[in-house]
Amino acid sequence: MDPDEQQGPAQFLIQRLQSSDPSIKPGQPISIKRVSESFAKMQQQRGGDSSRDRGSSSDDALTPELLVPGFGTDVPPPMLAGFGPAAELMDVVVTDEDRKQALETIRRYDRNRDGVLKKDELSSRFSGNPMDFDRNKDGRLTEGELAVRYARRRQSSEQSRDDDRNRRRESDRSGDVEPPDVYGGRKSYRISGEKRAPEGLPGFFTDKDANQDGQVEMAEFATKWDDDTVNEFFQSDLNRDGVITAEEAIQAVERGASTPSATTMASTASASSDSSGSSEVGTPDEKMISYAERIIGRYDTNEDKKLVASEWKKMLMSPADADANRDGTITVTEYAWWMQSRSKR
Repeated sequence: MDPDEQQGPAQFLIQRLQSSDPSIKPGQPISIKRVSESFAKMQQQRGGDSSRDRGSSSDDALTPELLVPGFGTDVPPPMLAGFGPAAELMDVVVTDEDRKQALETIRRYDRNRDGVLKKDELSSRFSGNPMDFDRNKDGRLTEGELAVRYARRRQSSEQSRDDDRNRRRESDRSGDVEPPDVYGGRKSYRISGEKRAPEGLPGFFTDKDANQDGQVEMAEFATKWDDDTVNEFFQSDLNRDGVITAEEAIQAVERGASTPSATTMASTASASSDSSGSSEVGTPDEKMISYAERIIGRYDTNEDKKLVASEWKKMLMSPADADANRDGTITVTEYAWWMQSRSKR
């Protein structure tokens, strides 16, 4: 077990192993043989404790204890906590309903009746990529692995329903009072409020929106204008009405618009330093970069080696926070560094 595989949920396992074998040192390579020996020692210790507990009760002593499951009894193996960058995706509580749904899916699509689903048995009706949940990367989905996928989908649906209820509650609280038309009938504006910025919104938009009304006007975009500044502004002002809305800024990123130059950003440099909240990207290790390339390649529909909001919205876990330079796109390096940083928490 390499040091980079001892992060996240694996830290708890290493601490347990160290309690039975003090020679195990976190952060140093641990052989599989030593892990197996430590597990065996822990099981012996638990066995001795349970024997003493049974001896203290005469009623328990009269009750036979089955040491192995009976014949014909199916006992599914427990799903252990994952290691590496995908551990968080697997870290979810699986219910009986999730297992039931997984079993029904296998019965429906398992053409050769071997009890698992292979890649060629997966239907195009499956959303996303089910093989993301192939924990041991053997090219097969077991009932347990598929149950984790359904548990993650259920969790996402529950979170979405909670968000909808909260929005309706806030809407009911605010009432149906229509705000006065202070813009003279102009349609390119958004009512200000505490609404969270949509995913994929480039950082220049929030930096330049000085009055936080949800739009960037020409006076906010730059103080000095020339042909280059006008062209930069019109990259995001898609309807050429002199105002950039959040929707237009996101669409511009989707079309490949570049980030405003340092000259136009200078007028909002102080605001940017206070509100950017971005973090520098370090150098991720090669294993994490390889993992990031596989994930991004799976959802990168235009094959430009990076993701925009319309591409990453298909992922079960939103990687929006990986956009370190706040340009509305996520590169392989940004995604790899984000995953590596999360695994070390």
